Amino acid sequence: MRVHVSHVALLFNLWACGGNLTSTDTPAPANSKTPTFTDIQSAILNVYCISCHSADLSSYDEVSDYVTAGDSAGSQLYQKVASGDMPLGGPALSSDLQAKLQTWIDAGAKND
Repeated sequence: MRVHVSHVALLFNLWACGGNLTSTDTPAPANSKTPTFTDIQSAILNVYCISCHSADLSSYDEVSDYVTAGDSAGSQLYQKVASGDMPLGGPALSSDLQAKLQTWIDAGAKND
């Protein structure tokens, strides 16, 4: 079983603050803003995905077909990235970029 450092840190923070460890809500870290679609597009999609998926990822409407707003675990886009299946033939996204994508999706995957 692979455990990501960010997940361990989140659990520790929840425990230290008396949080509910059974909650499915993943709060954004303090002093950070929720990424916007533009943030995701410029940091991830345009850098790692667009070369193979140009038609699929050129607009919010097309990306939203692969996202279940509020549920990163149920989102095809996040599943592919988190499993390392995407980007195909390239390096896996850093844990920071994966966390950024997860935060955007879990916060409702809103368009800006």
